[in-house]
Amino acid sequence: MRFVGDIALDAEVRAIASGAITDGAPVVVNADGTVRSSASVTTTNTEAVTTAFAEVSSGHQAASGSCLVYDTNAKRFVLIFKDGDNSNYGTAIVVEINTSNFSLSYGSPVVFHSASIGNVKRSACFDSSNNKVVVVYTDSASDDGQVKVGTVDPSDNSISFGSAVEYAGSDNSSTPSICYDSTNNKFVIVYTGDYGGSNVGQAIVGTVSGTSTSFGSVATFEAASTIEAQAVHDVATNKIVIRYIDVANSYYGTGIIGTISGTSISFGTASVYNSSQEFGAGEVIYDSTNNKTVFLYSDYADGEKGKARVVSISGTSISYGTEVTFESQKGPRIAATFDSNIGKVAVGYYDETPTNMRHITGTVSGTDISFGSELDITSDTAQPTAGCAAFDPNTGKVLYVARNITDSSSPYVAVVQVGGDSTDAPLTSENFIGFANAAYADGQKATVKTTGSIARNIPQVGSASDVLSSASTYGAISTAPVLAVDTANNRIVIAGRDADYGTGKAIVGTIDTSNDTVSFGSLVEFEDGNNTENFQIVFDSNSNKVVIVYTDSADSGKGKAVVGTVDSSDNSISFGTIVEFEAGATSNVKASFDSNSNKVVIVYKDAGNSYYFTSIVGTVSGTDISFGTAVVIVSSNYSYFCNTFDSSNNKVVVGLRGASSHGQAYVGTVSGTSISWGTVATFHTSAQPRYMDAAFDTNVNKVIFSYMAGGDSSKGYAVVGTVSGTDITFGTPTKFHDATLSQTGMAFDSTTNKFLIAYTDDADSDKGNYITGSISGTTPSFGSETVLDSGRALQPTVEYDTGNKRTVINYRDTSGVGTIKLFSHTGSPEDLTIGQQYFVQTDGSLGTSADSPSVIAGTAIGASDIIVKG
Repeated sequence: MRFVGDIALDAEVRAIASGAITDGAPVVVNADGTVRSSASVTTTNTEAVTTAFAEVSSGHQAASGSCLVYDTNAKRFVLIFKDGDNSNYGTAIVVEINTSNFSLSYGSPVVFHSASIGNVKRSACFDSSNNKVVVVYTDSASDDGQVKVGTVDPSDNSISFGSAVEYAGSDNSSTPSICYDSTNNKFVIVYTGDYGGSNVGQAIVGTVSGTSTSFGSVATFEAASTIEAQAVHDVATNKIVIRYIDVANSYYGTGIIGTISGTSISFGTASVYNSSQEFGAGEVIYDSTNNKTVFLYSDYADGEKGKARVVSISGTSISYGTEVTFESQKGPRIAATFDSNIGKVAVGYYDETPTNMRHITGTVSGTDISFGSELDITSDTAQPTAGCAAFDPNTGKVLYVARNITDSSSPYVAVVQVGGDSTDAPLTSENFIGFANAAYADGQKATVKTTGSIARNIPQVGSASDVLSSASTYGAISTAPVLAVDTANNRIVIAGRDADYGTGKAIVGTIDTSNDTVSFGSLVEFEDGNNTENFQIVFDSNSNKVVIVYTDSADSGKGKAVVGTVDSSDNSISFGTIVEFEAGATSNVKASFDSNSNKVVIVYKDAGNSYYFTSIVGTVSGTDISFGTAVVIVSSNYSYFCNTFDSSNNKVVVGLRGASSHGQAYVGTVSGTSISWGTVATFHTSAQPRYMDAAFDTNVNKVIFSYMAGGDSSKGYAVVGTVSGTDITFGTPTKFHDATLSQTGMAFDSTTNKFLIAYTDDADSDKGNYITGSISGTTPSFGSETVLDSGRALQPTVEYDTGNKRTVINYRDTSGVGTIKLFSHTGSPEDLTIGQQYFVQTDGSLGTSADSPSVIAGTAIGASDIIVKG
């Protein structure tokens, strides 16, 4: 074996070929030790029951439904049920999956309502802002709708509850269902109101505070008789999607869109998805991989077959994809959840012929859904509890709750795992071993080069003007990644929530302008709590430090900040002491750096003070940061902030969705460790702006906001602002994308005096797009929209690197992997040569961006050679 530095060259393995292998093909190893071309391997996602039908707690009967919810903070499930062996009292049990052997363990049953309750299916949600389980139920004696807040203690698998709060008066609630809105940090209850009377469909918005709740006003979404209402938060559109059965309209399956504003909810026009009778046994599930909501239901008028349709949302209107049958037999009592590990909808149901409990997965593509093969979970002994399923991202397991027909309806739990076939494994980063040295027939002894160089054809990229680089991926920061440019060390720094369920981590990258790639150091943890969120990162050019601000949801949602120091010698980063800037709960945290006063300015919603829009000033000293006194900007609960620093006028400018859902702005002046604010200015009436970002154009000394205008069918807009003293005025809002989008990111290129907006194109399968523009007077003008990523590009953040003269675009791609692309306004065609990393695609070809799964092939060392990963 030959070595160059630490790289071993020309290492090979020899094995028997399984199937034909072409010369130079990427090769994987099978479980039996044979090797095959990666192109001949198909991803089968074989499913298996790892722990089936374990009794939850003897002596307890799950009567009339139950509900299962996952607490991402405690990493535990909570089972809510009506205990038929204890006077139908409302009862809760904490369920844990043991990661060592995937068995189940349980806490002791806890009575949360010492009286008979009504049906509790789909009646619990997890509030990730407050790390609480919220349970809704009906007191059977009075039909009063009540809510309790539960806190899980993972040390002993216990749960405790606060006091009951009534949301609906006497005889005014039946079959309530609940969902959590992670954008507005609210929960929504949908139910049959005026029970025993008109039975109208109603909804109400609730807010958790400590272990109690408060509510807005009741809103009616269906004035006629309804049953079986369920709701889910569609994160991509920030809408509440309600599925219900319209009794007054021949029991047709119907959907409607709700929009939350403060503590109120309003509705669009209802639309029928199933012109046939239904009597329950359905689900509404949000697919966070494809950003689609899915309706699952039992079509009573068609033999009670199990069916599904994908929901599409435009503004407040709802439409549906093709109806698909996933179970042609009678009786699917449907329990479903979304398995984010594989990006599929997991469905459990009861097959009456034969009487088995079964499982199937559905894959959303565009506006339609397709299903795989059925899997028997039990044989002739169980029925799934309708609406009672949940996914554990910690172990990658789906849990279904079932009723044991032969054992007095005792609650049982079935655990299902979805994984690859072990004998004919699909391409993964683990089984890819290298490239074939020659062509081999089935059964021949094949030689596979596991390290060393192999000739490949390298394509050209780039153009004579605008150049967008291929992707550089950094992996594990898979949620809400944010970006800053450290101009002192000529590095980029990315921070966010790690795939390890909430841990805050950061990573440092170096841009190579010779081939427009980014190399990264190691991930470094700065917060070891669970479910950190609302990240923002800024560079303090006075101290040459980065500052990360965030919400620590594992610590009551407190606002925190930490200072990071970059070491350019090894692309590492170290952190000082974590400091609280807000002892109460925070959300919608944003930050900017005031280079005039050398202060970090943070704006946020203060949940401990009526969710008022609040600001605070931070000062970096050494490796730590300290803060002045918080200042309320406006005494109202507003959302969707953005901010930037006007270096011409030495002012901080914030944009937000303000009063009456108008687009509004404030100008702030830092003095010492405090900040004062001017009067409000409106830039877009009734815009309902969301996913805002801001930049400052140093060429014309103007502020520019980008945003999604929910008031205009969620189209993309930009507006230019001019600061004068403590006030700001605006030009006319200009549309840059005439279709639904979300999650804009923006930066200004001071070299070419252009700005770039990157965004998620919701109207085109969440593809990533970008557009460049410039400002003339108070009006922005734009070039052509261009594809950033033909897959998906979520949560883009954009910064301009003045040292490398590149706009850095940071986002999550189709696989949920953190991805960087570089953009320059001038350039020429470049060969992808030395230093470029390549990936094996699922069709056996090579590409410059990761496929799904992400499998690194190696790094190019010449025009037609690649160093194989070892």
